Amino acid sequence: MKAKLYAGAVLTAVACAVALAVPALGHAAGYVTKTTTGNPLLAASTDTGNHCNDCTTTVALPFPVQIYGVAYTSASVSSNGNVQFGSASTPNYAGHGCLPISSLGGPTVLAFQDDLDTTVAGYGINEQTNGSAPGREFVLRWHAQYAAGIADFEVVFRENSARISVIYGATADNGSGESSGVQASGTGPSTQFSCTTATLTNGLRVDYVPTHPFTRTGSASNFTPFGARISGEVNPDGSATKYSFQWGPTVAYGHSTAATSAGGGNGNVPVHADLSGLAPNTVYHYRLIATNASGTSVGADQTFTTFDNHGYAITRSTGVPLISGTAQLLTLFPSDDIIVPVTLPFPVDFYGTPYTTVYADTNGVVQFTGNQMSDNVPTCLPHTGNFVGGGLFAYHADLLLGLDASDGLYSATTGVAPNRQFVLEWRGGYFLLAGVGGGLADFDVVFYENNPNRMTVIYGPHTDIGGTETAGVQEGVIGPFTQYSCKDAARPLTEGLRLDYNFTLERAPSVTAQAATGVGGSTATLHGTVNPNGYGTTARFQYGPTSAYGSSTPVQALAPNTSPSALSATLGGLVPGKTYHYRLVATSPNGTGASTDQTFTTSPNCVVPKVVGLGLGAAKKKIVAGHCKVGKVTKKVSTQKAKGKVLAQSPKPGTTLGNGAKVNLTVGKGPKKKKR
Repeated sequence: MKAKLYAGAVLTAVACAVALAVPALGHAAGYVTKTTTGNPLLAASTDTGNHCNDCTTTVALPFPVQIYGVAYTSASVSSNGNVQFGSASTPNYAGHGCLPISSLGGPTVLAFQDDLDTTVAGYGINEQTNGSAPGREFVLRWHAQYAAGIADFEVVFRENSARISVIYGATADNGSGESSGVQASGTGPSTQFSCTTATLTNGLRVDYVPTHPFTRTGSASNFTPFGARISGEVNPDGSATKYSFQWGPTVAYGHSTAATSAGGGNGNVPVHADLSGLAPNTVYHYRLIATNASGTSVGADQTFTTFDNHGYAITRSTGVPLISGTAQLLTLFPSDDIIVPVTLPFPVDFYGTPYTTVYADTNGVVQFTGNQMSDNVPTCLPHTGNFVGGGLFAYHADLLLGLDASDGLYSATTGVAPNRQFVLEWRGGYFLLAGVGGGLADFDVVFYENNPNRMTVIYGPHTDIGGTETAGVQEGVIGPFTQYSCKDAARPLTEGLRLDYNFTLERAPSVTAQAATGVGGSTATLHGTVNPNGYGTTARFQYGPTSAYGSSTPVQALAPNTSPSALSATLGGLVPGKTYHYRLVATSPNGTGASTDQTFTTSPNCVVPKVVGLGLGAAKKKIVAGHCKVGKVTKKVSTQKAKGKVLAQSPKPGTTLGNGAKVNLTVGKGPKKKKR
């Protein structure tokens, strides 16, 4: 079974001539015009196929184009000098009166509206895309005949802006018989630049600048089985703007992120949102929406696919010896930046797909879906450098093998079928550590015939124990991946460490909270256990006066493992005599696990009661009831009446002390006996 099909995560705009479900047209207020002169026409060399009198031709836009706040992925270009958007196009000549022109029902850019003709050879409408994403321009250029003569002009759309430009070349009448502008529908709103006035002169550029915000739905990233990050750009166009993302399993979406400020500037602002609680291996649609006082703009629909919820969980153990390889796989010594094919003696599964050949490179990587040499400079996973496939990063470093006679890349097969093990062993040094080829790096990768979903890395003696290396596994350049360490000396790859990578169902951490200890008037220590279930995990205790908690302890990081780790945290500044709720919460790429709610009650303060005049027994009971303890009891000569009663106390009544504070008493012992 192929466990993860992440090719579907490549983002695609929905290619349709109509906009998706969006607010009603006219929700964006419109445009203002700005002009410059002396502008040459831009080149456009690809024929759209428009060669006719009174016709339209559908063109696929290379990127979503926004007009009146709605994104489109196709348009209809008319021989009569306009670009129409929406489900219906008007091929017939619609007149050249002042805007809005009622027969043009959808959003339209009227560049040079007249009864033009592109039938004759050499005339027509060309297109061209310039630049690179996300800053491309799309040019539509007319070379047409009409009653007055010949007209050359073009319309320019931009990927990172809703600004529309119309540039005029030579025309026979400079627009005296034509109209120009933009309109949302046959009834408006519209922004007219000219109406049968000779103002469309050679070199003129008219920019239609929106007053509503611009939105561009961007890419998705950070995929997991249960989440992703979606992104985009917002240009507030000078007015305070808020944005949100709509998302869901269909183009009906059904979910929206909270409205967030994009400011009020005039530049594009990168924005993103992190989604969680998604279903594994599921296609999701999303788009970006922004609103200011002039209206709302809706970005194009995009899609991504979450990963399947199977992956490699890591189990750690220590004190494991290396298994020596016996067959040398290298033929060139010393070997630097060499990759060799390795035929496996039995099939090995990688992310659910069986392989009988892998590629091992001298930088400590076993590649399954590629055969390019990995980079000399390790990076955190997912690795997107020279190595573009899926692989096991046993000890990704810039290694040099073969300076010593015993160095190299070795293999060995041990055991008897169907329980054989296949071992790859790296022996060598580092390309640049303590001199060329200096240091020592020795480690194994082990595959199992009776468990094709398991891979093991065993670390022998090596000079650098992970401070500059990466260890983990990835299916591809966008993931999924499981990383044990990335140039992290705090998570060392020490000699004897064994990491077992087991392909299994991904699970959120398992969490248990235990009884609090050391509970005093203002302090307590919380305890619990977390099983990361094979993935890097962070954990913290939440606590507070109710099960809504409200406070958290500092985050603690746990290395990937499949056994529980004990955690504790000491609290201070608590209120005496108060009940507190707490739980332990742990988060990994596979979700969040939380323990059940637990409680403890801090000890109340000792409030010294007034006991003077009471008998000693009654005084002791009252002191204990005040959460204090009886301290030193001193007897003093007193009247007969005061015998057995408290004559004085310290501290004085009403004093607040810590729980169990001592109260010293002076008790009458009666009159002094007379001598006989």
